Amino acid sequence: MLLLVLAVALAGLAVPSAAGSSAPASRRTADQPRTGYVLRHDGTAAGGWIGSRKLGGVAVFRLDPGRAPVATSFGRAHWVSVLDGSGPVNVDRGRTRRAAWILAKYGVYRSKAQAAAVEVALDSLLVGGRWAVTGAVTRRRLDQTDDPPTILGLADFMLTNSRLLAGPYRVTVQAEDAIIGRQVLVTVRVTAARSDEPVPSLPVEVVLAGHEGSGRTDDTGTADIAIRSTRSGPQDVAVTVRLLPSDRLLVRRPAGRGSRVVVAGKKHSTEATAPVAVQAKPVARIATPANGRVTDPVPGTLQLTGGYASSRSAALTLHGPLPAGSPADCTPATVLGSVHPMPVAADGGYGVPRVVVAVPGVYSWDAAVAGDRFNLPAVTCGPPVTVKAVPRLSIEPTKDRIAVGGSLRGRITVAALDDGYADVARARLFGPFDTRADARCTDARQVRNRGVTVTGPVSTGTTDVITLNRAGVYAWRAALPRGPLALHAATTCGAPGTFVTVR
Repeated sequence: MLLLVLAVALAGLAVPSAAGSSAPASRRTADQPRTGYVLRHDGTAAGGWIGSRKLGGVAVFRLDPGRAPVATSFGRAHWVSVLDGSGPVNVDRGRTRRAAWILAKYGVYRSKAQAAAVEVALDSLLVGGRWAVTGAVTRRRLDQTDDPPTILGLADFMLTNSRLLAGPYRVTVQAEDAIIGRQVLVTVRVTAARSDEPVPSLPVEVVLAGHEGSGRTDDTGTADIAIRSTRSGPQDVAVTVRLLPSDRLLVRRPAGRGSRVVVAGKKHSTEATAPVAVQAKPVARIATPANGRVTDPVPGTLQLTGGYASSRSAALTLHGPLPAGSPADCTPATVLGSVHPMPVAADGGYGVPRVVVAVPGVYSWDAAVAGDRFNLPAVTCGPPVTVKAVPRLSIEPTKDRIAVGGSLRGRITVAALDDGYADVARARLFGPFDTRADARCTDARQVRNRGVTVTGPVSTGTTDVITLNRAGVYAWRAALPRGPLALHAATTCGAPGTFVTVR
């Protein structure tokens, strides 16, 4: 609670305001006063001013209060991980990090008290002794300002919080798996690596498959950002956390014996990634022709679209037989046989298992494609396919030789019909021909056309009596009409066993 109250108070002071008291600009030193209080000159770098200075257009603070007050020029800025201290305190990595945090967090604001507090805190961390918070030089300098208690309170606040919040920082990213088209929830948490304290108010940017989202860490150091997923499969969420206080000092050395200066307000960004799996929503369908044959496997192709290419399995089940004209029925009551497993991967077509059925009827395939981390499951019931009987049809004369003026019948035999078949087969007689080799079953040579009633599954019948008055060779040919569950059948013209000779 104390931390929160002091933070609110400090935030109030951090609002930009007029620079306040300004020392007369010295023409002899390159680092001129910026925001702070005018002090008496005492012949050291700490005299004449307390607060931020400006050098090359940026805010800086002096690091060596006991050195000469004038530096006419400075070298290039360089990063320092452990500062070489100029006072009695032993400056280590931890103190350097704390100083860097204070400078990054509070060093650029245009508040007199805050700027003075930054210098007090830096002197306490990096110099110590007489320049510590309670040191004699510090008390003497603060007595020359208009608000020593506020400056000391702010300095104590900065020093206390620097122990908790100075870098380096730990960024953890968690991304929840999602379904394509929905939001992926990305949780980013930023903490100080040494203390595990949360770091609030940091801008966070998230990128997933080219889509961007943004947020800011709250008091728990957490930012929850939802971003829409538009691509399936494994991918990385890229996170950028901005405005993290530096854990190093950017120092410029003077050309002479003056104090070094350190640049304020240095912050940086860090990046992190987290894996996320986005599930595709594959669509499965069964494509089949309208008809099949009992002598062939029941046809069909499993077609997958909209999925992510990963190895998984599909379970295909055949249903039927149902009566002619029935719609597809993929309920458990119509299952035929066992489930047929089949591997699948990428989108495309996969032939159904080879299953040959013996009974004509209406059949349908169903498919259940398993889901995995990158695909939702998909199920489908295919359209009906009518599997038809392939009849075995034959015809023969009741007599293979008769005299001119004699009579005979044609005998039709049909097998492998469906049980419900009922129709009239046609028995046609062609001739006369001189020899069997001359036989041609054309309409011009047809001499008789008779009907024979046929029923399934097996049927035998004869024509009525036929009298032949011309000599020669005659040939029988039979044809069977297609039925709802049977294919058309016809015998071959001039097939062995179909001839009759009249003499």
